[in-house]
Amino acid sequence: MFGHNKLVVYVGRSKSGRWPAEVFIKFARQAAAQAQVTSALLDDGMGVFHMVQGPATAVDHFMAAVTLSRRLRHVRIVCEERQLVRDFPSEPLVHVSDPSWRQRITSLLNGEHVEREDLWHYCKGVLHRIDNRSESPSDLDADDGEWLASSY
Repeated sequence: MFGHNKLVVYVGRSKSGRWPAEVFIKFARQAAAQAQVTSALLDDGMGVFHMVQGPATAVDHFMAAVTLSRRLRHVRIVCEERQLVRDFPSEPLVHVSDPSWRQRITSLLNGEHVEREDLWHYCKGVLHRIDNRSESPSDLDADDGEWLASSY
């Protein structure tokens, strides 16, 4: 049924000014497992670009936990869409670190508009980076697939 699955992409910064990655990753992984969602997270050393996917109600519960978390001082939802299929691995949370994303995350936190194809490219970049763990997401060709095509 269309609309049963939901994708939320958000960005956030650490409340403390430094990134307690281990603490937040553990919290996010537990919250994702409890809510029964899957997610892919990229941290830049100070904040996160996080994609969360699953049944709409479960994603809403996860996002409520993140929003109420004492670990992030600012959360901005960049995208919230319904999807036909789930695209992530079956793990509650997969994670990669990449300090080169700091400017991109900062721009999104500051409310910069992001075009649909750019957001798709960012999401594909994170998933590609997680899959390959060695290549830069900026090396991706934006025409590599249709990951968010069912969202719009």
